[in-house]
Amino acid sequence: MSENHRVDVADPSSGTYLGLISLNQEVSTIARQSGIPHGLTELLKIRVSQINGCVHALQHHSAEAVEAGEDRDRLAVLALWRRSGMFTSLERAALSLAEAITELPDQDVPAKVVREARMVLSHDQFVAVSWIAVMINSWNRISMISGRPVAS
Repeated sequence: MSENHRVDVADPSSGTYLGLISLNQEVSTIARQSGIPHGLTELLKIRVSQINGCVHALQHHSAEAVEAGEDRDRLAVLALWRRSGMFTSLERAALSLAEAITELPDQDVPAKVVREARMVLSHDQFVAVSWIAVMINSWNRISMISGRPVAS
């Protein structure tokens, strides 16, 4: 089936899409209120989008991250953050949790990841990071099924 047979499931006039937009705004609010910096939120969205292979989201959130003041060198090594000393303990805990939520190894978030994240993240930050990962996973899937174009 060719690309022109795609269906954009994110019809901006649909109640489903508007509900997702509303949920996305709520997630942004809880992230901000929990003390998750905007730059970290964008790093999480980029990392999850890397795992999911969503080029549209990678382009969008990389630009958002730079606009939020994120360093291009950190963006360049984000896929290998565990091997880099460029990320804080808060960022490392959040990235690990977001990855585990996205990948769901063995169909569950490993207890070790939860324990390690809880040692660094507050309760509210843990909740916020979890919702950020859930939201960007949803947006990635919508973008990918809809065949969202990538800017050249």
